[in-house]
Amino acid sequence: DAATWKTFLTELKKQPRFAVDTETTGLNPWQSKLLGLSFSWKDSQGWYVVATEERLDALRPILENPKIEKIGHNMKFDAEMLRMSGIRMEPLTFDTMLASYLLNPTTRQHSLDALAFAEFRYEMMPISALIGPRGKKQLSMEDVPLDKLAWYSSEDADFTWRLYGRLKPKL
Repeated sequence: DAATWKTFLTELKKQPRFAVDTETTGLNPWQSKLLGLSFSWKDSQGWYVVATEERLDALRPILENPKIEKIGHNMKFDAEMLRMSGIRMEPLTFDTMLASYLLNPTTRQHSLDALAFAEFRYEMMPISALIGPRGKKQLSMEDVPLDKLAWYSSEDADFTWRLYGRLKPKL
């Protein structure tokens, strides 16, 4: 709602760094639609913002501000999704997927789900809980109820933030 949006935006502007994640309709940034963004700058906290034109316009100066550090998981994808929406996010300060690879190059488990379990023994909500199993009856992310989508996306930003705190000192 408008009051929560205003509170969120005020708090986000104060942050020297935050985790950001995009929620999309697919895995190809050139063919997918941006549904929303999630943010976290404190453990166990996440914010989900529906990607309306008005809200993206308000987020643009923050996401493009080179003095505010942005943290993500597979940031190349998120940066490209935002670029397709007219936002050039910078700086891409820390990517937890790349950090995981640098710390553990012999493993193939660098997904956010795998890292959340390995580092925190936490099982994240699987995407199948949102859209169902593969097949004809599988939902599009656009069809997922907003409360479930917000939880799923905010969880991604929250654990990206937590992983940043855990992996950065190791590097």
